[in-house]
Amino acid sequence: MCHESSGAGLTETIGVGKGTVTLEDIHEAELIIVMGQNPGTNHPRMLSALEKCKLNGGKIIAVNPLPEPGLMYFINPQHPLKILSGGTALADLFLQVRINGDVALLKAIMLLLWEEEKKKTTERV
Repeated sequence: MCHESSGAGLTETIGVGKGTVTLEDIHEAELIIVMGQNPGTNHPRMLSALEKCKLNGGKIIAVNPLPEPGLMYFINPQHPLKILSGGTALADLFLQVRINGDVALLKAIMLLLWEEEKKKTTERV
């Protein structure tokens, strides 16, 4: 039930009612923004994919009201020696927004991107 509305919207817009990202996409991403989800709690399998992204040089931004421990430092249970090092720091940047503050954050990011695009357009002319 929780995915019903997004599944309907995705089907209408892209023709597929579920995510289309592969694990390889996550492993090779330059930047991942984890927003509105808690991988350590809700889908821990994602943490090892995020760790692989980090090891490949990717950056991760976590946007959440609470600093989820799994996104701050991940100790992969398949590599027990990582316990000694404290694990892998996943989030390069943690943006602690208030509940419903994500809309303001997204609007600010869109404004900054728009301003940057205007600068680039002006420089080309």
